[in-house]
Amino acid sequence: MERQMKQLSQVALSNLRNKAIVSKKSDLQKVESFYTIPSNPKIRELLARLVMQEALETVNAFGFHPQSLDDRENFVLTPIEKELDIYEIIDGCCDVDYVVRGALVAMGVPDEPHINEVCRANDEKFPNGEAILNEVGKYQKPPGWKPPDHEKVKNSVNKIDLLEFSNKLLGKEKFTMFLTKPFSQWAFIGFEIDGVWYNTAEQWMMVCKASHFGDEESLKKIMEADHPGEQKRLGRLVKNFNKEEWEKYARDYVTIGNLAKYSQNSEAREALFATAGTTLVETNPNDSIWGIGLSSDDPEAWDRNTWKGLNWLGEVLTYVRDFLMEKEREGKLEELTEQIRLGEYETRGFFSGSV
Repeated sequence: MERQMKQLSQVALSNLRNKAIVSKKSDLQKVESFYTIPSNPKIRELLARLVMQEALETVNAFGFHPQSLDDRENFVLTPIEKELDIYEIIDGCCDVDYVVRGALVAMGVPDEPHINEVCRANDEKFPNGEAILNEVGKYQKPPGWKPPDHEKVKNSVNKIDLLEFSNKLLGKEKFTMFLTKPFSQWAFIGFEIDGVWYNTAEQWMMVCKASHFGDEESLKKIMEADHPGEQKRLGRLVKNFNKEEWEKYARDYVTIGNLAKYSQNSEAREALFATAGTTLVETNPNDSIWGIGLSSDDPEAWDRNTWKGLNWLGEVLTYVRDFLMEKEREGKLEELTEQIRLGEYETRGFFSGSV
């Protein structure tokens, strides 16, 4: 954590120096014009505390609840001061909000409308480009000054981006939402199992369904169907179907199919591996078994406790990704790929315990 804080501070300082944290050149010029703080250690210390106060309030807004302000200041400031002079940042900005803004941008807060509204209010604090401190180190505000109007801009903020950032900041579970290719069962990414070619993972799944219940007629029709929509329709007509029986083994079959799909297709595999460290989530609002019963633009999709579905496909793909990445690290991915292609891979119950 200390190392991360140092890196964050260095990024913030670097961004400030490179003019990357200001939206307009005039912003930087205004900050430079505020360079009126006396080189008085007591005033600089006060400003440092003001910066920490505002920064910590921002952190609290994302759900952190440390025990006390002093503990938080000591925890954050101590590692920073080992490598950086925090006053070097503060001396460049008379208004503490500019420092906080720099930290927010450096952290990647996806809330530009609110940040810009704060900056608008900051600009209006200094109509003549001068900063005047009162006896307690706060700035005198001009008559008629209006604080940031967050209500005015709240509808222009992408709430999903904020939820994703908040989850990352708080160390919560990270998600990769999907509905279409390459992760969809309907994606036209073909593969071979036991000498038979399947044009989609959906076709493999429906063939397994027909085979499991001994419906050879449906199996043949599914193999002849080219489109996943037709494959799914035919799969619904499988004779002797038992829902409870199918739900017990369905994920095992889908796992085998996706192991073949991603082991045999490098581009799809790279896309899957790129999601490492996250849980894959099928955001299909119409599927409460294989998906979560919610769309990706629904805030409830970003917390598994509010999902309306089981996310079986996301669960399978997360397992497949981790399994294939492990085989690649062991140098056994090519061997596994060939075993599955030839039908020599020992099928086992990934989720049911047996197949």
